[in-house]
Amino acid sequence: MCDENSNKFKELFDLVKISYTDYIRTTEERHKSLVHSYWNDLESKDLIKSGKYEGYYSVSDESFIPIKDLIKDPITNNYKTSLNQSVDFITETSYIINFKNYIDKLVTKIENKDIVYNPHNLRNEVNEYINLALNELSISRPKNRVNWGINVPSDNTQVIYVWFEALLNYLTVVKTYLDNNNISITNNDTNSEVEYYHIIGKDISKFHCYLWPLILIMNNNSSKINIIMHNHWLKNSTKMSKSIGNTVDPIYLINKYSLNAVRYYFLTHGPQNHDTDIEEDKIEDIYYKSIPDVMINLILRVTNIKVMGPLEELSNNHEWNVNYYERILNNMKMVLEIQRFLNKYDFITASIKIHLLLLELNNFVHMTQFWLKADEKKFLAEITCFTLEFLRLTSILLKPFLPELMINIHRFLGLDEKDMKINNCFFRMNNLDLLNQLQKDLNRDLNNDLSKDLQKDVVKDVDRIDQNIDDSNCFIYEFNKNFNSQLSLNGYFNININMKDLIFIKKSKNSNKVINKINKAKQS
Repeated sequence: MCDENSNKFKELFDLVKISYTDYIRTTEERHKSLVHSYWNDLESKDLIKSGKYEGYYSVSDESFIPIKDLIKDPITNNYKTSLNQSVDFITETSYIINFKNYIDKLVTKIENKDIVYNPHNLRNEVNEYINLALNELSISRPKNRVNWGINVPSDNTQVIYVWFEALLNYLTVVKTYLDNNNISITNNDTNSEVEYYHIIGKDISKFHCYLWPLILIMNNNSSKINIIMHNHWLKNSTKMSKSIGNTVDPIYLINKYSLNAVRYYFLTHGPQNHDTDIEEDKIEDIYYKSIPDVMINLILRVTNIKVMGPLEELSNNHEWNVNYYERILNNMKMVLEIQRFLNKYDFITASIKIHLLLLELNNFVHMTQFWLKADEKKFLAEITCFTLEFLRLTSILLKPFLPELMINIHRFLGLDEKDMKINNCFFRMNNLDLLNQLQKDLNRDLNNDLSKDLQKDVVKDVDRIDQNIDDSNCFIYEFNKNFNSQLSLNGYFNININMKDLIFIKKSKNSNKVINKINKAKQS
């Protein structure tokens, strides 16, 4: 059963275009070896002792639940979890880890921003655990109650608590990577070169936000930790649960609406800031009535054969028209602002900003009516280059949302793979002085905007401002000097005018509408 389910996850990752450098199962020997090594190290420091441990235990959560997180039935006086699952009060012999002497180090790491929580209020939850003096944790279970798991090295009557050893799989994966690449980490300074990122659901925040950093600290690991928490998808306003059975099959959704539509819906309307009901009937409409529709319309406009045809004779060294500098500057501010939201994993806000950028481009193209000015070749070239270049930048920003569609658009625009890398997400110009001026103006304007935002919010939320005054939020925009910064229409002359790669619809009621639009463009 475990092998079968593991393969299903791999198949799902392939289907939804999720790549990974390692795939680990905690039954692997490399993991067992690291867990035993870590356990023996803590035991040698007298941090693990055998003793009595008691509390309310949830079988479904495989965890002791603090009484503050339980609900008392007013009729029976019995405690239950928030999902109405029963708990049992248990007293048993187990191995207990004591991390009392490491709490101050945890607090220092948090204050120094070596542990970053997103959203920031996760830090309040950790403070709550610290204030509750949650200094001990049972990290084993008697075999007569739990007969599966990794054995305690020196005691075959106990198995290591699944949540404790499962967290160590992150260290197993890092060790594998370092070993395979002949990288040696021997002290705290080199440890700091490794940075951990965790994307977690809110119901496991205690383990990742509190226990996991302590595990690293107790192992003298000084790596920076970034924890990004999402909320829950709901079905009919109830949290999805294996035990309840109110789940949604992602493969069914993808087969019905397409991968692009599902990914776009999940990232732009998901439970990023609060629990969210999944509304299947909205998936298709949200997808086809927003970014893809605007983007495809814009591409069809500027790659029309009547527009592109007269431009092929233009020189590769065409100078950029400085008249558009302010528009380039303003649009590039939007591009970098979008990157900032993506770096904060704020996909919802980033998608809104991308949509606004595309609407701005579409409006600009419409106002110029450049398709009516085929004889003004220099003007036509400037408008077309401007639009195509910002389409390239937008397609880079949209790759996390719409990987299949963006790959097709990249191919359609005749772009190389290097043109699509995030570190090449800047507007190219032939004029190097103008490019340097753009870099300087962006740094000035973006940091001024950031400063104003911080001043505006400082009265509302001092703690949040403390978090936001972070080096990562200060813009230092610098174009990649190893990337060809020159821009000319020749770079876009591989455009496939037959537009076959823009057919991204799969089993959609809108298929005929979009294909007809493409066929019409082909004939024009």
